[in-house]
Amino acid sequence: MAWNYWNKSDSDSFCEYSDLEFSGSEFGSLSESEYEDEEQFQENIYKLQQEKLKLFQSQNPEIGHFDVLFDFDGKLLYANKYVLVTSSETLNAWLSDRWTKDENPIKIETYTFDIFYQFCSFLYSGNCKVTKENTFQLVDAAEFFGIQLLKNHCEKFIKQKRQKLVNEENFFEMVKIAEKYSLLEFTKYLDYQLYKNHESLIDENEMNFLGLSKSRIIALCKNQKESRKYEVFEEEFFKTMYEVAEKSVLKKQKNNSNETFNEKDAIKEELAKFLPKIRFYLMDKKFLKDSVVEITNEKCTLNGIFEDNLNISNAVGKNSVEIFSYKELKQRFIRFKFPRPSTPSGLIKKNGIQWYLCLEWDGILAAKHQSLITETDFLIAELSYVYNNFRITKNTNTYLKITRF
Repeated sequence: MAWNYWNKSDSDSFCEYSDLEFSGSEFGSLSESEYEDEEQFQENIYKLQQEKLKLFQSQNPEIGHFDVLFDFDGKLLYANKYVLVTSSETLNAWLSDRWTKDENPIKIETYTFDIFYQFCSFLYSGNCKVTKENTFQLVDAAEFFGIQLLKNHCEKFIKQKRQKLVNEENFFEMVKIAEKYSLLEFTKYLDYQLYKNHESLIDENEMNFLGLSKSRIIALCKNQKESRKYEVFEEEFFKTMYEVAEKSVLKKQKNNSNETFNEKDAIKEELAKFLPKIRFYLMDKKFLKDSVVEITNEKCTLNGIFEDNLNISNAVGKNSVEIFSYKELKQRFIRFKFPRPSTPSGLIKKNGIQWYLCLEWDGILAAKHQSLITETDFLIAELSYVYNNFRITKNTNTYLKITRF
């Protein structure tokens, strides 16, 4: 029997076997007929699997010798318990005391008939039909039932079809899926896409971007492979968000010929979108130079950042201040009155900003909905909330906290 000599190009595939030890005499004694018998053996296994698969696909209880039955909202699926329990410890535990000949069908609500059918097909034959529509559901089933081979099978499909699976609309949903199921190759691809299309993806999908885990956001923005590398500190997260805001502002500045454009104010405006995700109380107090205001009512919080030229933080103190609320769209903090500045505020009321921190005509500090802002209000900070419909609940307590850095 002739040897097929390997060359340098084969070294990568060969090295994974380099730690195996073979006895020269035993290896040399393998005859060509025995080698052909091995090939026949593998072919026989394949044919037997296909015969079992055909019986499963027939779904004919008269010839399939089925002993387990699943119910998908009235649609029944027959299977052989032995095939299932010998493939998955989860299925073994699940079906250990279930015999459908004596009991009612097992109702399945987590997966559809089609998904579970393809899942079982893989257990019978090592193959199933993977499509754009079902691939991540099959990944979920593989993860839940502990079938790593099926997960690998799906990952290969994802790698081949990833350009068709991912678009701007579903990009951040794909990021969540890749992280949830530890699809590392897919994650690398998504990281690269964000690196190339950073501005457009985040600008058009801010809420989806902020819906990611903090560690994932940091990893994405830094073009890293794995979010688990980051033990998230709020300072690191804030720094990342500041960089995102700064890049957005610099891009806008290039397209803005207005000489009065204020880069610092523009960055604060962009940063306001991210404030609800930042836990300032966990941050090192030396990290920032400005003040952060947090106004909380019924577990919902408005956030803003501003230059504290009026020493509001000193007046409020380090702890939260509690006050009873009477109105939905306005909260006056009557304990805090300040002299109104002689110069106009650098802030102006604008579309898209729902709430403001301001001084009213009498110098009382207040949080007000944009519909109630008048010319007599001195605007201090724009306030943001993760949703646009923030309202103060009447006859409850509202809490004011200001942290100066």
